[in-house]
Amino acid sequence: MADRLTADFKAEPYWWEAAPLGEVAGGALAPAYDAVVVGAGYTGLRAALVLARAGRSVAVLDKERPGFGASRRNAGFLGRTLKKSYIDLKAATGAARASAIYRDLMAAYETTMAFIAEEGIACHAVRCGRFIAATSAGHYALLQRELAGMQADLGLPYAMVPRARQREEMASDLYHGGAVIPDLGALHPGLYHRGLMERALAAGVAIFGRCEVTKVERRGGLLLITTAMGRTQARDVVVATNGYTPKSL
Repeated sequence: MADRLTADFKAEPYWWEAAPLGEVAGGALAPAYDAVVVGAGYTGLRAALVLARAGRSVAVLDKERPGFGASRRNAGFLGRTLKKSYIDLKAATGAARASAIYRDLMAAYETTMAFIAEEGIACHAVRCGRFIAATSAGHYALLQRELAGMQADLGLPYAMVPRARQREEMASDLYHGGAVIPDLGALHPGLYHRGLMERALAAGVAIFGRCEVTKVERRGGLLLITTAMGRTQARDVVVATNGYTPKSL
């Protein structure tokens, strides 16, 4: 594989150049917190920030250095899509349920953009729009059907770009046209994560890296959390590890 890589290849994500991973100040776990959050990515840090600003004592525990995982290893797209398309979701769950789920996605997108602006997080967040290229004529037709349904049900904007006008969006003739979604956005994943970390720490959140959670068990009215740094307990536990979630949790 080495012969396929350029001489300046780096294994670390590009986003880490502007926002290097750092070690969080050490120290021991407190005997108890109001809430413990497992995972120091976007979801975990945002949850911890909300809890801390509401007056709760909060610890965030991560197996790696905070930001080591997916939050700083993505393309920086801001959107409102799921693994399952809107058409497929309607078929699987019904129109009302699919619409409700996608409206939650719409609200999450707007909430994130508003949060970044209100907090003044300098992470190059912008509503730049997105061109989705069709890999075949069939894909173009599927895109048109999907987006037309979302516009009819949810009011979401889009514009189809036929192959003859494709170069208005990209310098390539490889694809079969595509679709422009004008209000989608992008940000710098590393800078956004760093901004969340800074605000969580300022709000009093205790963040522990290299502190893997191996077990969460209920003891009376509390939850006992076993970690690589010892045990603590909390009234509530938020598991925010997504694809990194072990079977033990």
